[in-house]
Amino acid sequence: MTLTRIVPRLRFAGTALALIALPLALVGCKKTTSAPVIVSGFTIVQGNNQVAQAGVVLPTPVVLRVIDANGDAVPNITVVFAISTGGGTVSPSSIITDANGEVAVKWTLGQASPVQMLSAAVGDGTPVVLFSTALFPSSILAAQGNSQTGKINQSLNNTIVIRVTGDNNVPLSGIPVQFQVTGGGGAISPQTALTNAFGEVTAKWTLGGTVGMNSATATASTLNPVQLLATATP
Repeated sequence: MTLTRIVPRLRFAGTALALIALPLALVGCKKTTSAPVIVSGFTIVQGNNQVAQAGVVLPTPVVLRVIDANGDAVPNITVVFAISTGGGTVSPSSIITDANGEVAVKWTLGQASPVQMLSAAVGDGTPVVLFSTALFPSSILAAQGNSQTGKINQSLNNTIVIRVTGDNNVPLSGIPVQFQVTGGGGAISPQTALTNAFGEVTAKWTLGGTVGMNSATATASTLNPVQLLATATP
């Protein structure tokens, strides 16, 4: 009788132990989830406060690092860029941070204003704003070839060199310069040319067939034209 009674109890006890162990096993295998990373802000690695000609890509790419509250880099976070002021473009406009929490983009300055602003943000967070200065033509001058004397119906010995610069005498490339003969006949070739990397264009001036003063102008952008003079002799 004793054995008969003990066996069921053992079986019941074994069952009870199994039932107790099961929840414990489930607790041990429960999948844990990490807390979401909260982006605190940005570190500007490079590319802020550059100065370049309007309409061109800045020479130094913009590089930002996304950080958390501890100042640690945050990888795999999407950063969205937008032009705030000045026009222009940014490429790409949306990019995911790399293993170092960094993104790199190319910023092309616009033609709307000298002041250029670019913003970058993560989600609804406070954006970081970067600044650049766009240069526009501010000066045009005759670097060579003005006030020459030559034979009628012949080209002047020295070519005409016109230079276009922005603020701080920075040469501007790709700026159209137009020539126009205003007195004495003759011709200037080419009539229109784009400035090179030194901000310059060159042209040949052939004097007219009348002895005396020849005149011409060179114009770029909205700047006042440069007056060119030459004296034709027999």
